[in-house]
Amino acid sequence: MEAHECAQNSGAKEKRSHSVVRIAVFHCMVPVSSSWSLTDGLCYALQRLGYEIINCGRPGIVAPPPVAALQSCDMVLLSGAEHFMLNLLKSYGSEWRSLRTKKVYWAQESQIRDDQDFSFEIVRQNVDYCFYPAIQDGDRFAGIWLPFGADTAMFY
Repeated sequence: MEAHECAQNSGAKEKRSHSVVRIAVFHCMVPVSSSWSLTDGLCYALQRLGYEIINCGRPGIVAPPPVAALQSCDMVLLSGAEHFMLNLLKSYGSEWRSLRTKKVYWAQESQIRDDQDFSFEIVRQNVDYCFYPAIQDGDRFAGIWLPFGADTAMFY
């Protein structure tokens, strides 16, 4: 799967020519530790784009869906997994590592910061693709730079 297969430029529902249709989204949940646009808002935006979404919430706060539900998806999106990856791995155990569905990590924060108190390495070791909001992180950690965005349908 290429990075461009995960994105759409139009807000209208349309028939897709790529393989990503059903997405399981894990996120930090409002108001725990992140903005609405990176949690439930992300799920709503993807639904408006025509994707089928499983809103998984935050492992450790809500019970994660069974592995069979993740296997039925084209992609698992982890928004801010730096805040919940250990709980996710605890919930799924070895089933997470054997999950064949593409696992995509979207970092919410730069990895290069003075107040960093979480391990990004554990996340990077357990996903297939990494997207970073800071260009230097994409370069340093062989990931993809994805600048912060806004849901223009909700916040215009």
